[in-house]
Amino acid sequence: MFVNANLQETSFEEAVLGNANFSGADLWNARMRGAQLARANFRDATLVGADLTGAVLTQADLTGADLTGAVVEGAAFEGAILEGTVLDGVRTETAKGLVP
Repeated sequence: MFVNANLQETSFEEAVLGNANFSGADLWNARMRGAQLARANFRDATLVGADLTGAVLTQADLTGADLTGAVVEGAAFEGAILEGTVLDGVRTETAKGLVP
């Protein structure tokens, strides 16, 4: 769906995109507050500075994704695949299921 797409600063706030394929996409500074992204594929995607506040990423594949500086307050990551995910500068205290 969004494979290798340039989606910098795009707004997906409150969007329902479960199972969407964002592999390799550039989501730099994307606004995804409250988005439903369960089981979405973010393999090797760039989410630097993205706002994922309250987003649902349960069982999402974030293998190799770069979340440097992303905002994840209240986001749900239970069951997500986080192998090789970059979390530099990410405050994970209030995110569910996200362990740095």
